[in-house]
Amino acid sequence: MAKDLIIGAFTNYKINQLKPWINSIKETGFTGDIVLIAVNSDQHTVDDIEKAGIRVVKATNENNMMIHMLRFLHIYHYLKLHGHEYRYVITTDVRDVIFQSNPTEYVQNIFGNSAAGILAQSEAIKIKDEAWNRDNIIKNFGQYFYLDVMENDVYNVGILAGLTEYIKDLCFHLYQMSSNRPDWVADQAAYNML
Repeated sequence: MAKDLIIGAFTNYKINQLKPWINSIKETGFTGDIVLIAVNSDQHTVDDIEKAGIRVVKATNENNMMIHMLRFLHIYHYLKLHGHEYRYVITTDVRDVIFQSNPTEYVQNIFGNSAAGILAQSEAIKIKDEAWNRDNIIKNFGQYFYLDVMENDVYNVGILAGLTEYIKDLCFHLYQMSSNRPDWVADQAAYNML
């Protein structure tokens, strides 16, 4: 059976900002691979992460894109190269997410024996009823497309989980739909449009 992967990306963080994410994963009993994509990170931080037993992939940001969107390009690239090694992929924000239990056990319990591909995390509010998400979608995709999704729940792009091929494809589309948008943070709007 293929192993599972937890992957995240960061820029301009030091080890102390990453420790809650790293330590919480390790405390859950997760046995798969943990990878952090370090965008323009200093070597001291990379060394500290590797000492914690985390694989680091160094990356750059030639287009000066916000890490919110750029992460999807780098995660897509990593999965394009290594996706065959994994069953489930969990990708999260690394600054404000902690793990309370083994995420692959949770995903497996939700999916059961189904062929489901992606587990989406709702914010339990409709797009039309939450100003930031509503305005972000209108700014990035326009009123016409907002009307298509306004009754949908808001889904959080900061926590994604599912089968590797689905997450890889989702990252491709999130990167493409987030790029060159009017707002500096278009990833959540793109996810909710998808």
